[in-house]
Amino acid sequence: MYSLNFEREWDLALFEFTKLLRERLGNNLVMILGLEENERVYDSNVLVVVKEKNDDVIMSVINVALEVNSKYNCSVNFHIVKNGQG
Repeated sequence: MYSLNFEREWDLALFEFTKLLRERLGNNLVMILGLEENERVYDSNVLVVVKEKNDDVIMSVINVALEVNSKYNCSVNFHIVKNGQG
């Protein structure tokens, strides 16, 4: 099940992060997995899966995270992996 509670700031931030990444990365974006804001895996709470990972993709994700983090009172800490990486 997938749910977003738009009364929670964290859910709003994840929604906007996803929307902006989809706009900037297009079909290169495979999926985004978000934990609760205070949960962490490898110091991140959001996993970004892409088809191709390069410097432009990394910079796009960084810029989106900075934009979202400055707008909301929460912190998107991402980890980027290429689809198929284990």
